[in-house]
Amino acid sequence: AIPMEYSPDAALISGFREGLQHMNYGDKVLLIIPSYLAYGEQGAKGVIPPNSDLLFQLEIVDKE
Repeated sequence: AIPMEYSPDAALISGFREGLQHMNYGDKVLLIIPSYLAYGEQGAKGVIPPNSDLLFQLEIVDKE
């Protein structure tokens, strides 16, 4: 688990931010983010190639 705080204006790719907005505590989802909602034609600083679709498996758990 990676703790993080979230707000609608968080510095995240738009697809990730949009996916989080539809989640509640206890939800588990597989986000499939098309390249145009991720890093698009420019990619991400040599880490993510241009035009890459991204997959994220997320679960929101309550603070302990």
